[in-house]
Amino acid sequence: MESSAVAELAAHLGHEAGTVCCAIANRYLKDSNTNYKPRVRQLVELALGKMAEL
Repeated sequence: MESSAVAELAAHLGHEAGTVCCAIANRYLKDSNTNYKPRVRQLVELALGKMAEL
């Protein structure tokens, strides 16, 4: 929802934008990952690495 506004603004300014999300909770199963910080760090490192390849 929030990322669509960023993508739209970027498009109007002639830029490209993307969103990276880490699933922390599964509301359907009523389960969550309370130790999510290492996964978020991995995700950030992966996303930055992929952006560097562009």
